[in-house]
Amino acid sequence: MLYQSLKYSTVIAGLFMLSRYDGATYSVTGSQTCTSSTTCIFNCDASGKSQPNGETVTCATGSACSFNCNVDGCFKQGTIDASNAASLEITVSGKECLKEVTIYTPNGGPAMINIVNGGEKGLSSAVIYGGTGGQIYIDCTETLGGGKEQYQECQTLQVNAQNSQFLHINVGYDSEMADAFEVYCPRNSDYSSDTYPAPCIIDIRQGGIISGVIDAYYGTPRDVVVYSSGGSYSGTTLRCYGTSTVSWPVGSGSVCYNTKPPTGSPTATPTTKSPT
Repeated sequence: MLYQSLKYSTVIAGLFMLSRYDGATYSVTGSQTCTSSTTCIFNCDASGKSQPNGETVTCATGSACSFNCNVDGCFKQGTIDASNAASLEITVSGKECLKEVTIYTPNGGPAMINIVNGGEKGLSSAVIYGGTGGQIYIDCTETLGGGKEQYQECQTLQVNAQNSQFLHINVGYDSEMADAFEVYCPRNSDYSSDTYPAPCIIDIRQGGIISGVIDAYYGTPRDVVVYSSGGSYSGTTLRCYGTSTVSWPVGSGSVCYNTKPPTGSPTATPTTKSPT
């Protein structure tokens, strides 16, 4: 897993379990709301596709919340609402886990969403809504699939991070974010760091593949930077100022090439999308 900032110790048992540091354990067979203000842990650990589908799990206000999807087909078309949590960590290690899921990440806090080995086709057709002022880290890297399932992570993924502070997406070796993905980068973010030059970063340098639409209001490198050496971006376009669309890579003479600070205050209206 790329991001290790959230570490938990828990014992999980039953069909679909949630546990907390204070010892309270919830057996979840459908929608569930965690009431612990410290730690909420959701974990798929039962057999196959008998997991709840189309249900909602809600993280408590101020909690460190995690969701471990390690069972094939778990939580299809479900909703993970961590909008009021302090932080969110999601690990996808089961085939087709969290397919067509809707995720609301914390307002003002970090969200780490990681596909790891075993998570082939994870997050397919998922829709992620970034919390206001939050930071989102997504790793779409699974290297063990092979065959048809190779390169099928994060298919048709939509990330709505217009109101977030920072978005980082990594697509590594033997993995892809394609089939008309849509990424809406932060707008008018107050992000400032020596680590990355823009509030929206997409990294495919380890052999990743992307093909879809990147929406960055003020273009590149002002609002988005794609680290592409070693990866493939054929069919990827950049949309700037809401209407102008150019193919990636973007030249310095393009309408979507902008290094100057923004003027005006565009409204960041999240784009909605119904899972298919």
